[in-house]
Amino acid sequence: YTTERLLGLKQAADFMWNFPVLILRSTFEGVRKWVASFHNCSFDEAFTRMAAGLGRGESYCQINVILNYAWYFQREHYAWHLQSVLGSEHRNGTFNTPHIRLGTHARGLTSGAI
Repeated sequence: YTTERLLGLKQAADFMWNFPVLILRSTFEGVRKWVASFHNCSFDEAFTRMAAGLGRGESYCQINVILNYAWYFQREHYAWHLQSVLGSEHRNGTFNTPHIRLGTHARGLTSGAI
């Protein structure tokens, strides 16, 4: 997972399932500091390296990065309502087990530009 490579932590959940979500300013500040410290460089440099190193078909999700950080370091500041995805072959005690699904972030772009 790209989230795990960027944070250096096991992805606790796929947080792209339940919206809306309110993210505290301190979480944004904390995740940037954590990533910079983990990669021993600035956040911008770490993020640029991660994005440049993505393979074909790989992507990242900023919500997953931010909320997985919050799960590990600011859990008490949020109200969490998670459940495992029923019928997943990967059910292993994690929440919202990732699986392939259609994304819409690139809507409107040509296939050559994606």
